[in-house]
Amino acid sequence: SETLDARFDQGSGELLSLTQGGGTRFEQDKRKGSATDSVYEQALGRLLLTGNARVDQPSVAIAADKITITEPTGQLDAAGRVTARYSEDAPSADGDGMFEPGEPVFAAADTMSSDQGKGRIVYEGRARLWQKVNRVEAKRIVVDRTAKTLDADGEVRSTLRGAEEGAQPALVRSKRLLYREQERQAQYRGEVQLTRGPLRVLGDELDAKLTGESGASLESAEARGGVEVLQTESGQKGFGDKARYEAATEQVVLD
Repeated sequence: SETLDARFDQGSGELLSLTQGGGTRFEQDKRKGSATDSVYEQALGRLLLTGNARVDQPSVAIAADKITITEPTGQLDAAGRVTARYSEDAPSADGDGMFEPGEPVFAAADTMSSDQGKGRIVYEGRARLWQKVNRVEAKRIVVDRTAKTLDADGEVRSTLRGAEEGAQPALVRSKRLLYREQERQAQYRGEVQLTRGPLRVLGDELDAKLTGESGASLESAEARGGVEVLQTESGQKGFGDKARYEAATEQVVLD
């Protein structure tokens, strides 16, 4: 760095803080990072990186305008043009089965908060997670690695690839999405609209079953509550309390 300012306690002589400017780098265990400026507070075990901040640690690289690392708790907070890249071997960092294993997953948001102890990552403000075709967008996305869930809230847009090569992806809009890895089920709630090619399915809620081994692709879906089915090419419409959709046959059954 170009400048270094160390503050010490007048009584004990212990280090209080260390401020670096004009380009700073650090490396600790398996974590390393860089920024324009940094401030380390000894008592709190807290490191603040500002200006083109970047942190690389096992399985994930994070960049933002500002990154704060609190060493005792393993908490990492990032703000301002946050981006993250989870590597192919990242353990559940990608929201589990919402994405294909063995491929990198990318994230972006206005802010990000990662609690290493609880295995919980929160993205807020234009939050996005994506991998190739598969994508989740919302105002807020929470990935819980312990519970193996993904919870998206506020203007949710979710894209799921087709099971077959070259098959059309499905786009689902809703107010909220809760994905549970154990059931391989994505639960969409509030003003739900599923679109796949010329097919549209609308309802109050929709449960989508995802296929397993090769990553998240739509297998089937069940819509409930004021269901409307529309084929945009033919203009055909159907209404019911419930509708079952099978992705492989592209068949819809209304009840």
